[in-house]
Amino acid sequence: MEKTLKRIIFAAIFALSALMPCMCAAAETSKTVMSQLDTVKNAEKDKKTFYNGDVICTGMTAHTTASKDDALSVKSKKGTFNSGTDSERVFKAEGNNTVQIPKGNKSISAESAVVGSIPEKGVDTGIKISVSSPCELRVYGLISTDTALFAAVSANDGRIAAAAAAQKTANNMYTVPVLTLPAAGEYIFFVPASQTTVDVFEIDITPTDGTTVQTTVVTETTTETTTIHTTTQAAPQDSAMADRIVVIAADAAGGSLGADAVLGQGVSIWLSGSSLSAFEGKSNHADFNDGERVFRGTGTSSNCIQMAKANKKLTEANSSVGTVLSALPERGIKITVPCMADITVYGSLGTSTCQKAMYVLVGASDKKIAAAKQATKTDINNTTKNYVPTLTAPRAGEYIFYVPEEKTSVNIFEIDIQYYDADGDKVWTQNDARMVLKDVSGIAPLTAPQRECADINRDGVNDLADVIGIKKRSLLGV
Repeated sequence: MEKTLKRIIFAAIFALSALMPCMCAAAETSKTVMSQLDTVKNAEKDKKTFYNGDVICTGMTAHTTASKDDALSVKSKKGTFNSGTDSERVFKAEGNNTVQIPKGNKSISAESAVVGSIPEKGVDTGIKISVSSPCELRVYGLISTDTALFAAVSANDGRIAAAAAAQKTANNMYTVPVLTLPAAGEYIFFVPASQTTVDVFEIDITPTDGTTVQTTVVTETTTETTTIHTTTQAAPQDSAMADRIVVIAADAAGGSLGADAVLGQGVSIWLSGSSLSAFEGKSNHADFNDGERVFRGTGTSSNCIQMAKANKKLTEANSSVGTVLSALPERGIKITVPCMADITVYGSLGTSTCQKAMYVLVGASDKKIAAAKQATKTDINNTTKNYVPTLTAPRAGEYIFYVPEEKTSVNIFEIDIQYYDADGDKVWTQNDARMVLKDVSGIAPLTAPQRECADINRDGVNDLADVIGIKKRSLLGV
């Protein structure tokens, strides 16, 4: 038996080593997909300076001349942005959280940087970005002037593909222009005429070909950073490999939302009775977990959805983990996950007299409470501060998020779902690959929850394909 197992694992290792060139080739051809699963801070966290061709994150490299002065550098900055939506994006100066593009491209005037033109001397300073389809590009970058032109040029034919102005408003908020890239390929993001340095916090890539959902490259966090702003578009096959799903309520908050209305990937409205009122779109301000998320409503359009008071018969006293309810909640949010996951609902307590309430996650099939923690709000210097907990779904399945005792309405801005990996640290590494290989070979079996997490291609089977997929992710620094 021992010899048989050894032969199995040696065969598996040989198969992996034989596939390594293919893996590298696959990683090369899928750069634009994998760039959506990476962070500037995490991919090259030890680097302080990026010269021409240096990898900033997967699918993005520094584009500079050979001059030392033109190198990109890592900085610590803060900034508030408005990308044309109802929610501001706030970045705090917490460690190195930006990549600074120095002033450059002096030979290209702002007036000549129009779509379709070909700069005579080319771009000398910027960030080269690979995209896998036509898309919209949004660069969250601080500028030192009141206005600056953001542009993207094709690295293939040198033709300017998009250009739009970024601005700094009177209240020090920065706008984020949309650069529409017409096709898959490599583009160089730049600012012409040595107008300003640009401190880049985040680059959003929104495919526009109707085949994928929006994904985001983020520079501020240290864990997986795929962000999916769900639209009516279909999810790509590679979405099964996403380790973090973020559903933005504003994407669905146009009006009333009835039972089973889809908010995002695996997330929908739960109403157990036809007589229950629908969820409503609202415009509100909210600050969560000491600035972890900040939302600002305009008053003119919705940036959250309101879950009205409900579940009078379900008490907080009967909300301990493991309790089996006699009936499911009448109102809540249904969340489906493929494996163990941390779920954070950024929802503020809507009833003015309510300062705390239980946020509960219950299994939709077994009615067993999986997680329950308290959410609170406090008023500090005329500002309402909200604290929301993270609830852990222990296995794959459907869960319902709810608030018991008809205690308060909840204004939901965002739902963040972070999947686990094989070893539980939520970062794919060589250790995860080794653990799954040993499981596949029968040497050291994983637990059932670990197997769900390790099924990286979500085909319901743990095999060498998962090991190879994890190896790819680990090698790419995801």
